[in-house]
Amino acid sequence: MDNDVFISYSRKDSQIVKQFVNEITSAGYKVWIDKKGISGGDAYQSKIVDAIDNSAIVLFFSTADSNASQRVIDEICYAQSINKTIIPIKLDDTRYNREVILRLNRINSIQYDANQPLLSYHELISSIEDKIGKPATPAPTKSPEELFQLGESLYYKQDYENALKYIKPAAEQGHAKAQFRLGYCYDEGLGVTQDYQEAVKWYRKAVKQGHSAAQCNLGYCYRKGLGVTQDYQEAVKWYRKAVEQGNAQAQCNLGYCYEKGLGVTQDYKEAEKWYRKAAEQGNATAQYNLGNFYNNGWGVKKDKQEAIKWYKKAAEQGYENAIKRLKELEG
Repeated sequence: MDNDVFISYSRKDSQIVKQFVNEITSAGYKVWIDKKGISGGDAYQSKIVDAIDNSAIVLFFSTADSNASQRVIDEICYAQSINKTIIPIKLDDTRYNREVILRLNRINSIQYDANQPLLSYHELISSIEDKIGKPATPAPTKSPEELFQLGESLYYKQDYENALKYIKPAAEQGHAKAQFRLGYCYDEGLGVTQDYQEAVKWYRKAVKQGHSAAQCNLGYCYRKGLGVTQDYQEAVKWYRKAVEQGNAQAQCNLGYCYEKGLGVTQDYKEAEKWYRKAAEQGNATAQYNLGNFYNNGWGVKKDKQEAIKWYKKAAEQGYENAIKRLKELEG
């Protein structure tokens, strides 16, 4: 085959298709695409037929425009007639043209997600690899940031194992956000066997670069004795470093240490101060705890209405304890 991939698309969709083509070629695959438009008649017939004949896969970028284009439909019909492997990429929700719908409806399509384009590119390249194997020319190495962004797209789709295939190499190359995410995956057992020591190892790498969430989570590991010897003062130390960067979870955790007297002298007023800072940033746990302080008069004047106000804010985020407490107070 002269080409790995033939691109069938409407010129009106060329900007999005171009992004896909860039990713496919960057992955090392050879692409045939008519960028300027072949004139009709014999030139069209000959060049298109030859291009499809000499490509391993036909990619059909399905949109309202491509399904209304007789040129595109002719390409797909010909590809179907010679049993070419076709991969449909749906850029919108348009129903397939009647001339090709019977066969295409039996083929798994890739749904383009404009909010997570990297995930769509990954899905397509994985599908191409499944059909024809790895490219003859190795793909150039992606930057740590590119690896991390692709890994994050997969992470938020809860595809943790595949996400780590990109996040781990980015972390190993010193990408702070990737180091934190890798630590968190070990911490929670997402895509890997839970391993607190490994989590602490990656959190430490990220905190050396000033990553506030990693500082907060490292503090939590010290507070709970996860992967390290339990040490409340060390926990407070790391919470404070994250607090200096305005990290809401660290503010909440520091408030908890003051409430319970962990690594610091118990001080309700100081606890209330940090809970309030975190609550005002929308932290549901801090909002609930601040509600408790007003409900019980800890470090503040007892105030049922103020307690209800903060319980409601936490309840609106689905915080179960706040929902129960509201029922008690308003029931």
